[in-house]
Parts: sequence; C-alpha cells; structure tokens
Amino acid sequence: GGSGGDQSSGGSSGDDAAPTSGDDGGGTVTANGPVLLVTGTDPVPAPDDGMKAELTALGLKYDFHNSDTMPLTPATAAGHSLVIISPNTPHANVPASYKDLTIPIIVSKDGPAMQLMMANGPYTTDNTEFSINIIDATSPLAAGFPDGVLKVMGKVNRMVNGAPSADAKVVATLEKNAKAAAIYYYLPGQMMIGGFKAPAKRLGFFWHRTEDALPAGRKLFSAAVK
Repeated sequence: GGSGGDQSSGGSSGDDAAPTSGDDGGGTVTANGPVLLVTGTDPVPAPDDGMKAELTALGLKYDFHNSDTMPLTPATAAGHSLVIISPNTPHANVPASYKDLTIPIIVSKDGPAMQLMMANGPYTTDNTEFSINIIDATSPLAAGFPDGVLKVMGKVNRMVNGAPSADAKVVATLEKNAKAAAIYYYLPGQMMIGGFKAPAKRLGFFWHRTEDALPAGRKLFSAAVK
C-alpha cells in the first residue's frame, strides 16, 4: 500500500473496479471498487501493517489515505466498495458527514465509532487483555471459531470496544467484560445510537495495533472484510 501524504493503491485483484453507480460525491457504494483504508501518519512500526497485509492476502485493491495530510471528505469515499477507519486515525479527522455514507464502514477506533453513531464510549481496557469471547459462533464474522474465549492479540496496549444500541448484532465481547462489544455490526436500516438508522452496513472491530494480531485475529478481520 501507499504511505505518507499520497493516496495510492496497494494490493491486487483479478478484476478492475466495476462501478455500478455514478459519482455523487461519495454517497453511493461502488460494487467491486477498491477499499478505502483511512489512517493517520504511521509511526514505526506502522500500526496498520496488519490491515495492509490482510487486504493484500485477500487479493483486494485498496487506497491508503493519510487523513493527517489530506482532509477526509465524503468525496474521498467515492468509487469505493468499503471504507475502513483504522486505529491509527485521529477521531477529529473523520467528519460527522461520514455517518450518512451509503457505503459499508469498518471502524477500529472508539472516537469515530461514536461520531458515526455506532456505539457509546468504550470501556477501559488494560495492556493485559489479549482475548475476546465469541458469543455467536453461527455468524460468518466468527470466522468458524466456536463460542468461547479466543486469544487474538500477541501484545496490546488496549482493545477497541464499545456499547452499541440494542439493534446491533454482537458477535464477540471482551474476555473480561461481557458488556464491551468487540465485534458488532448493523445492517442497513437498523437503529444505531440516538435513533439514527444505519444507511449501510457498519461494523466495529476490536484490534488496535494491528501488526500485533495473532493469526486468529487476522482471520477474524478477513471475515469482517468479506
């Protein structure tokens, strides 16, 4: 993937993007378009390396957008099939207008999840939390893992989580806090926080420093992208 201040494509795909709708400023999903991976300026080692590796392994094209150097707008999302807000994205860089996008969004950051009306503020975690508790093994988002505790991170400084609305489908919680949703999603039209209806799929995902994810964690991320 690209890095620094340029939006550039990474990964690969057997087919070119096949837009199925016009460019309306970013409000409409483009089927088979590339993924928009939104990040901030990468420290070393880059905390988004795990995401880049999994997108590449899935054979997906992606545009790497540094929101610290290029303002993020709805038009930035135009032509994409999925937006991923990485844990390296400052929450102030994600405009409130993104809650209205009719493009699926995966969020691995507490602040943006709140701005997008996906969840209320996170529960506190510490650097000894390495596992999640899968509570719906029947969901494709469980990636085939059974119900129960699953170690997903080799080392962490926190685990992304939130308190979604009653309409959300929770697939996994933190191991040490059953109230803290670690993998959760909304389908279009479901009620999110504050009575706001999801305009497209929305998904919250637990990892923070993605390069520290164990194979199980990466498999779960791939399932979320799929």
